[in-house]
Amino acid sequence: MQIFYYSVLFLFLIAVVFIFTSIYRGFFLIKAGTPWVPLKEKNIRRLLKLANLNENNILFDLGSGEGRIVIIAAKEFKIKKAYGVEISLFLHWLAKLKVIFSRLSDKVNLKCENFFKTDLTEADVIICYLLPATLEKLKNKFLKELKPGTKILSFMFPIKGMEPEEVNRLLPDSPPIYVYRI
Repeated sequence: MQIFYYSVLFLFLIAVVFIFTSIYRGFFLIKAGTPWVPLKEKNIRRLLKLANLNENNILFDLGSGEGRIVIIAAKEFKIKKAYGVEISLFLHWLAKLKVIFSRLSDKVNLKCENFFKTDLTEADVIICYLLPATLEKLKNKFLKELKPGTKILSFMFPIKGMEPEEVNRLLPDSPPIYVYRI
């Protein structure tokens, strides 16, 4: 019986170390400084409707957290492929579990990496909920890698130095969505 308790304690300690190292990796090892803040589902659907998604689109969610945007895009908007890019190992594995249980593994691909190093050349739509300083750093990557016609949707914050095609607000006090096209 004592071995059982030690085993449970050992597994608990491994889980704690896994979670804290994942949080450390996600928040401190990259200079982006973008914390994970999940969007409400109504705002996710608003983003995806603005993107005018279809069955030929490939979507990238930069800083995808626990994967809600890519799962909803694949399930409800019938896109070709959705990529979620998340640096936090804990959030990445949580998203992986959600994708498996949603039976969307064929349409959703999750990457546990720094989105500054992710190849975005096949993207038709990019979704971002990132801080202004991070968006500004990504601007050159967008201009260099994205093909003409690619849409970038930024929730809440504009991309400094780029002119939005549209700024969408449901109500005057609702958070804006900035829509850009390369």
